[in-house]
Amino acid sequence: MVSVIACNLTTRLAISLIFLGLVPAIAAQGPLTIDFPSAVRMAVEHNPSLAASSEQIQAARAQQRVAKGSLLPRLDLDMEASRTNAPLGAFASKLSQQRITAADFSPALLNSPDDLDNVRTAVRVSWPVWQGGALWAGKRQAASALEAVSQNYSMSQQKLTLDVLTAYTAVHEAKAQLKASQEALQAARQHAEISRAQRDQGMTVDSDVMTAEVHRLNAEVQLHRSENAVADALDQLRVLLNMELDQPLTLGAVPQIPPLSDELQAIQQRALASRPDLLALQANLKAQRAGVRVKQAAFYPSLQLMAQREWNDSRLALENDNTLVAGVVHLNLFAGGTDKAAVDGARAQVSRMQYQLEAAQRAYRAEVARAWRGREEARSRATAQTEAERQAAEALRIMELRYKAGLERTVDLLQAQARLDAARAQRIHTDFERILAEARLRIAAGQLSLEDIL
Repeated sequence: MVSVIACNLTTRLAISLIFLGLVPAIAAQGPLTIDFPSAVRMAVEHNPSLAASSEQIQAARAQQRVAKGSLLPRLDLDMEASRTNAPLGAFASKLSQQRITAADFSPALLNSPDDLDNVRTAVRVSWPVWQGGALWAGKRQAASALEAVSQNYSMSQQKLTLDVLTAYTAVHEAKAQLKASQEALQAARQHAEISRAQRDQGMTVDSDVMTAEVHRLNAEVQLHRSENAVADALDQLRVLLNMELDQPLTLGAVPQIPPLSDELQAIQQRALASRPDLLALQANLKAQRAGVRVKQAAFYPSLQLMAQREWNDSRLALENDNTLVAGVVHLNLFAGGTDKAAVDGARAQVSRMQYQLEAAQRAYRAEVARAWRGREEARSRATAQTEAERQAAEALRIMELRYKAGLERTVDLLQAQARLDAARAQRIHTDFERILAEARLRIAAGQLSLEDIL
């Protein structure tokens, strides 16, 4: 049973443990009592992969603001200082300063001007009125990208919740197994004492006493294994919560998962409608479709309006002003086929995402079905193991009465005790496995939030 607990933890927590090794552990501050909701919050707060996902959300929000800002007018201030004796530059600067005279048209002065200083100050307002639809499509693309990363973050939270639930219940199971091992050892000691007493009365032989002693020794070994399993499970949970391994930790009650009462088909439909990672794929598909529209904008005319006022002088001053108002219409007539290739590539990405979405929908339906069957099997096994433990206990009670009356052999009594010990250990495991099976069904349906756990 110890190996079962270890296997359940290792698979689910391996990646989380690797990531958490990059984050400083919480300093020990004495004994800590923590319930399941607090454990989930601690894991979320100190999980690097979730922190990275949160930064992705911030980056997507910033990109969305960029897309929105691209639709608005832009205001720029330009300041340029120059000194030149190039004929054209010197004449243009002097003309901009509104200081041209008849003498400036002398060929000698035009061909060999003196150095001329010019400080140009300009304020410009520009507005991309229409860019072929690229800006509006970019806005939709950014909104869909934000939705995708937000949904992925939600699914990551649910997976981390399942990891914490697995580790948290593993501690409870290990402690329950430890209690069962203590009871088994106590029973083994009693049987050893009874066997010795019956030998002294001539009712049994030395080999029966030896068999009872071997059973007691095996029970002691199992007790040590159970103690180690508790320590291992606590260490796994501490690592997941980013705690120091030597910090005393006490857990609250065993969390309970309210069952999904709908039929399988209804849960599958709910998963297709609300599972976060599936919604993220759908949002990415929307983003890809908007990306196609961005590329297609190259085939449409664009219109940009601009208004500018500038000042030119030999020093920094708001003098000699002039104003420019312009509208620019641009139409791409031919770009060597690059624009069409870009559109074709974007459409191929859309097709790829559609295939991925269809494959994911089929896979998630199958995942829900597997989780549903696992949940039903766990329920059945829990019921069967409860009854098996009850009958094993009753069989042992009858066997003990017959043994004390000298009607049963010691080996038969010990075998009955072993059957009860095994049935109790299996019943404990199936009780906790039933909780995890319900959680796996919920996460397959995309409905394992902290609020869903009691």
